[in-house]
Amino acid sequence: MFWQFSAFALRFAFLIWVWYQHYQFHRRYGFEDALTVALNGALLFCVVFYVYPLKFLAEVLISGNLVGGEAPGMDDSGQQVMLLYAGGFSGIFLVLTLMTGRAWKLREELGLDAAERAATRGALLG
Repeated sequence: MFWQFSAFALRFAFLIWVWYQHYQFHRRYGFEDALTVALNGALLFCVVFYVYPLKFLAEVLISGNLVGGEAPGMDDSGQQVMLLYAGGFSGIFLVLTLMTGRAWKLREELGLDAAERAATRGALLG
């Protein structure tokens, strides 16, 4: 039972990581327009999509049951779960990159100083 709690904690840590990236974006740039709302909707969709395969991945990582491709709750569809996980993960960071790229494009209008520009470039290259 403990490994299930550990797997949940790992999933929660991944979600906090994504939330923190989102939080930093809005603290830095403060966009409140329609495009940002749409991108936030896409980000939320990706996060919800990502949570399901993340459950299985976290259980595999915590339990260590990778021998012979067997994992708790995962049958022959393990490869599909990993593809879903990769798709959700990629989608999340693609949307965050699009949001940050937009901030970089609007850096003059936002009045970003040298430090903020460096942080934005770092987030894009990072």
